[in-house]
Amino acid sequence: MSAAATALSQSFFHGTKADLKPGDLLVVGYQSNFIDKPLSWIYFTGTLDAAIID
Repeated sequence: MSAAATALSQSFFHGTKADLKPGDLLVVGYQSNFIDKPLSWIYFTGTLDAAIID
């Protein structure tokens, strides 16, 4: 990997109570943790603290 690619690399996190395994796909259309309707998008965050659900 080049130095430029490394500098631009970032991890993203998705907070969920689902039992996900590496390789599982996240898809739209499921109910949100925040509102009572299925969503047409998925929330991601750049920090682990923001992804943790109590």
